[in-house]
Formats: sequence, structure tokens, C-alpha cells
Amino acid sequence: MRALLWVVFVLVVLVAIPLLVRIPINLNDYRGVVADKASELLDRKVTIDGDVFVTTSLWPVIEMQGLHISNAPGFSGDTLAELKHARVSVGVISALYGRLRIREVKVEGLTLNLELNEAGDANWVLFDASEATAEPVESKPAASGAPQDGKALRADAFAIDVLELHDIDAGYLNAGVGEEQRFHIDQCIGSAGSGEPMHLDLEGSFLNEAYTLGVDANSLAEFLGPQQSRIALTLDIAGTHSKLEGSRSMRNGKYAMDLQVDMEVADLSDLNDLLGIVLPPLTDIQLSTHLTAEPGRAALESLNAVIGDSSLAGKLIITQEAQRPKVQLTLQAKTIQLDDFIVEGYGEAAPAENDTPDESDTTKENDTPEGAAESSAAERPRLYDPEALQRLDVQAEIQIDELLSGDDNLGNGELVLSLEDGRINVEPLRLQAPGGELLVELSVKPGTVKTPGRLRMLLDEFDFSVLARHLRPGTDLGGVFSVDIDLELHSNGFENIFAGANGYIDLLGVPVNFKAGVIDLWAVNLVSSVVSSSVEDDDASVINCMIGRLTMTKGVVLAEQLAIDTSRIRICGKGDIDFNQRDFDLVMAPVAKRAEFFSLATPLAVKGDFSDFGIGPKGGVVAVGTTAVKFAVSPITTPIKRVFKGSLPEDGADMCGLPIGPRTGELEAVVGC
Repeated sequence: MRALLWVVFVLVVLVAIPLLVRIPINLNDYRGVVADKASELLDRKVTIDGDVFVTTSLWPVIEMQGLHISNAPGFSGDTLAELKHARVSVGVISALYGRLRIREVKVEGLTLNLELNEAGDANWVLFDASEATAEPVESKPAASGAPQDGKALRADAFAIDVLELHDIDAGYLNAGVGEEQRFHIDQCIGSAGSGEPMHLDLEGSFLNEAYTLGVDANSLAEFLGPQQSRIALTLDIAGTHSKLEGSRSMRNGKYAMDLQVDMEVADLSDLNDLLGIVLPPLTDIQLSTHLTAEPGRAALESLNAVIGDSSLAGKLIITQEAQRPKVQLTLQAKTIQLDDFIVEGYGEAAPAENDTPDESDTTKENDTPEGAAESSAAERPRLYDPEALQRLDVQAEIQIDELLSGDDNLGNGELVLSLEDGRINVEPLRLQAPGGELLVELSVKPGTVKTPGRLRMLLDEFDFSVLARHLRPGTDLGGVFSVDIDLELHSNGFENIFAGANGYIDLLGVPVNFKAGVIDLWAVNLVSSVVSSSVEDDDASVINCMIGRLTMTKGVVLAEQLAIDTSRIRICGKGDIDFNQRDFDLVMAPVAKRAEFFSLATPLAVKGDFSDFGIGPKGGVVAVGTTAVKFAVSPITTPIKRVFKGSLPEDGADMCGLPIGPRTGELEAVVGC
């Protein structure tokens, strides 16, 4: 009997020593066994290339270097994780009760390759989610809040008291969306004690932008398991503060999100690097919405956005189609303040090349230098550049209840917009303003080749005073202008949209309080014009109207009717504008409404490239000499002209009432021109 007691005592001592005394053990000879057990536990192949040490106690410490975890089948990459050094302390007592209690996890140097494949499976899920699709065993009704899919884990099944991660490089790939995105975690500090909420604080960088991220969940087991889990995220990056709170669950074996999202954006253009696109520098943006997301679909319901003094509400749905994501957007704008969206410099670009290839021209070689092509590819695209337009398809409907420009109410309107395979269709943009109605229809496909398109624009007697006050606050300038444009386009984008176009462009403006001023010096009595311009005169000459009826053929505009009428003179124009070569050749000639003494009336030529042109007398020195002779002999010729030649109406009624719009025949020249 005594011998048996000694045996029991010795066994107890032998068991108690490694549990109570800290004994370091080198397990390098057993790395293969450890890797095999880890592979079995994680259902992924695990290899260990570095040292492995275990320090025995009730809280044994495992230190490991050179760990490699392979990806599960069904994912693109070979590696899920690679580890330089880790230290983990695990509780023995809790393990006896079926719970994994970790006192500390300290990691230095970790690379993660996270992936969501096209089937919606995530490679970081450590528990088999296939059970979620199995037929449930009949049992008593689950308590409120019990998981609806998958095998739930107890809240205390997995816990970490202290978590410290340093120098973590992680990549995320959504196989159904696009390219892999990688980010760096400088440090991640957190805890998820037994039965306690999980909390993580992360600091790092993403695409050279520093960020801080906070993550909260009910428990670590709930966060990692397949059951429904509460989750809260706070993110600060590139001047943008985001807060997401809600739940993550599993539906039909796939993870889904249900979150309330609130965002504050200081400057939208600060997100250029993150999104890989040039955004307009809109400021003071607030966004709130209810986000639901599952593999292949995301919806932003109850979407509310405030940009400065503008407010919009609606919903947005994103679905993953075969070619590219499709966005369906419906917005109701209570107020749109144009001042919030007018930004200087955005959209400016170098002029388009003149030798843009046609769709049918497949033999022309690309003579762009290799270095220039690389430089262009490195530039981020703007929203309307081909690279950006090919990323997704869009169907959008926007209703505007009140459109403001400063203090002016422009009325209400609607925009129906679609983007499909890189083609923009506006069908239509309609603005119902107090002073007139604007209608725009557009179809254009920016790209490397020219494609057919269309532009239709109607503006009927729009009140010009709104635009005048926007350009010069407090001005009394005003009037109305009308526009009628109908063009069949053949272009490769917006920079030179009229190149190759056919149709017409008609404009008619009737300004108010626009003084003719120095214009009259051009063709009327020089002495009386100088005197009248130097004193206040209620009957001073004013601009009556302006008309331009331009016919376009293959990108070349012919001015059929082009004139400006003032109380004293009529300025007539003729010539052409070539949008293919990006130059113009126009002549503007003043005609006094009645013969005048000492009148200059020298025709002016406007000629050159769009960005570099000159203005001078038509005919050069000869024209100046001819003008000097006419000026000198005007006291003799003027009385004769006044007797035998009629005059034009002072109010320009014969010109200002001319119609614009579709051609019914060849246009006659403006009277006097």
C-alpha cells in the first residue's frame, strides 16, 4: 500500500512540475509534428522554418519563427499568412473545459493575403461554414438573438486577453470586383477577454495615406464564427471620418453585412490616391446611409448626403455583373446649390490630338513614344476619362426640387443618366427655370477612337441676369438668350467633341443694359462717340441683340448669319471655324446704321489657333490706308450717302426678330451684311 502511495505521489509531482515550474523546451526537433497538428486544426497546410520554443506552466508560452500557412483550396494565391516571430501564452485549465483562453499574443512581422473568391467564400474563416447549408436538426426554438446560420460558438469559447501586432502587411482581393489592395498595419493593440467585448485599435497606412481604425464586437468567438455578430468600425483616413455599426451574419452559407454608415469628408479630392481617380475638390460633405451587403450585391438604402448647402436623398444599389459592376442610383435633391459644385481647375486637360484614329481605321500605327505612354498611364483618370468610365455601368435618375445659383432660384429639373460600356447617355437633362426651359440630350463615348454620338440642346429665352449676377454680383446687366443645337457627333470625348460633327448651332441673345460704348467708336462719328461716352446719357447707344446661325459639316462651322446689333451700328461676321484643326478664320465688319462723318469702320480679321490667335485689320496696311482715305473724304461722301441710301432701324427689330432652329432652306444674309 505504501509503495502504491509513493507511485501516486511521484506521478503527481511529475505532472505538477511542468505545470507549476517554468521550464523552457526546444521543440525544433518536433516542428514537423507541430506543423501537422496545426494543419489539422486550421484545415490548411502549415510549415515552420524557424525556431520553436515552449515554456511550461499553467500558462505555457509558445514562441515561433518562420511560420507559413497555405491557402485553402478554391483561392488564387498559395499563401494565406507568413510570420517572422510570434509569442503566444495559452491557458491549460480553460482548455480542459473546452475553451481556448490566450493570455497574450505578440506578433512581429506578419504578411496576410486575404481573399473573397467569386463564390463569396473567405479564406480567413477558420471554421467550416458548410454546416450552415445542412438541414437543421429538429430542436427547441432558439432563444432571441441566436444565430440563424452556421454552428454558433459560445462567447467564451475563444478569448485573448492581450493582443499586440507590429509590422503587419495585409492584402485583400475580392475576386468578383477587381485588383488586390494592400495595406500596412504599424501596430494593432487590443483585447477580447473571456465573455467580454472585443476591441482593436489599429494604426498604419494604405496607399501612402495614414489611417487609424477601431474595431468592436461582442466577442472574439462571435466575430470569427459563422453566427450573427455585432460589429462597429471607426475609420479616419485622408481627412475622412467614417463610422459603421451593425451586424455581420451568414445567409445561405455566405457572409452578409447590415450596417449603419455615417461619413464626414473634408475634401473629396483628398481621396484621389485611395480611389485611383481624380475627384473634384468638393468640401464639407456629410453622408449617412443604411448599408446591406452580400456577395455580388450591395445596397445603400435611406441614403442622405449634404454637400455645403445642397442636400440629396435616395438609394444606391451595386450588383456584380459579368463584365463590370452595375450601379443603380435614384436621388431626390431637395436643394442643389451650384456654388457647391463649381470648382476651378477640375477637368482642365491638354488639347486632344488631331490625328485621333477612327473606329474603322485599324491599320494606323500608334506613333506615341513609349515614355509618353508610360507617363500617361501613370496619371490618375478623371471621372469622365475612358479608364474611369470602363470600370462600371450606371443607371441614374436625379430629381431636383430647387436649383440655386447664389441667391437666384433657377427652378427645378431632372437628370436621367446612363453609362454602359463606357458610353455616356444623358436622356435628358431638363431644367425648368422661371425665365425659360433648358433641355439637353447627349450621347458620347470617350475613348481612343472616334465613335458616333449626338448632342441636342434647347434653351428658350433664358434669363441672362442670373448668369450675369453670378459672374458680377450686384450688376444690373440682364436680358434673355436662346440656344438651339442639333449635332450628330463623331468624336472620341469631351475635349474636342465637335470634331467631325454635322448639324447646326444657333444662338440669339437680347441683352438689357449692355452699353455699346467703345464699339460705336468703330464705325460712327468719332467726335460724337467720344463726347457721348464721356458724359452720362440715358439715351446712350446699347447693344440690341446678337445672332449666330452656324452650320457645321464634318467639324467645320460656316457662319451663315453672324451679327451684333447696337443702336448705331451693326457688326457683320463671316468665315469658318474648324474644330478638326482647332483654328478659325473670321472677319467682323462694322456697318453704321446711317452714313457718318469721320467714321473708321475698318474690318477686323480674327485668325489662328484656338489657343493662339491674332486680331488685326483685314488686309493689313492696305486696309488701314483705305480707311484713312475714307475717313478724310467722309465730309464729302456722307451727305450723298444719307440722301440716296436708307438706314437700318435703331432698335434692330429687323434682326432681333429672326428665328433660329431647324433649317427649312438656305439662310439669307442679315440685312446690311
